[in-house]
Amino acid sequence: AISCDGHLFIWGDSSPGPLSAWRPPNQALLVDLSCSALITVVADSQGRLFTIDGEGGPQKVEGLPVALWQRVTCGRTHTVARGVDKNGLLVFIGWGRRDRHQFPIHPGQEGQEGGPDNAPRELLPLPWPHHLTEVWCGSDFTVVADQYGGVWGCGDILDCNFTSHEDSTITWETSTNATNESSSGGWRRALRVEMVNNTQTLIPVSLSVLWEGALSCGSNHVIALVDHNPSSLKP
Repeated sequence: AISCDGHLFIWGDSSPGPLSAWRPPNQALLVDLSCSALITVVADSQGRLFTIDGEGGPQKVEGLPVALWQRVTCGRTHTVARGVDKNGLLVFIGWGRRDRHQFPIHPGQEGQEGGPDNAPRELLPLPWPHHLTEVWCGSDFTVVADQYGGVWGCGDILDCNFTSHEDSTITWETSTNATNESSSGGWRRALRVEMVNNTQTLIPVSLSVLWEGALSCGSNHVIALVDHNPSSLKP
């Protein structure tokens, strides 16, 4: 938990012993945190990221691109962070395991494929004209939103279909239609199966609001606030 004055409090089986009222160096405030099964990752007001595990105290994440890191989200064995670079553009990086395509990265930057890889790497962009805007991690998958509120995913979640409001079904774009693929997988858009004029139609899922709280990931499921008005859909 982060207190109102920006201190970190940790408790539980994976905590590194007593850790009360911790703040990063230079008395920066903590602005975001995320927990996985074994680690906690936090972001501070100076744009730095720190990891805490059961083996010791907070450690600064090294090897990050130059950016002000403001948002972090953890899966079971991977982490994704969002920052703003010197030009004011959003930057998304991930590190950890990719053996189940937990997050896609640029072709040619795969490095060690399969096992744990703690070198942060920039995430694969979405197909034009879509741009990464927000991110959430589940156990072995990552879900992102584009600037229009469209929802995209990668990893184990692509094997799941869901029943949403009014018994419509949420599915995922097929691999033959997916673009921007790499050896670490690619993004696939979430689609809603609807009957339009007595014809089964695939409509891109669109968030009703575009902010961090509009979607949440569990171990193998997603809950989102979605727009059910097809006329408001964007490209």
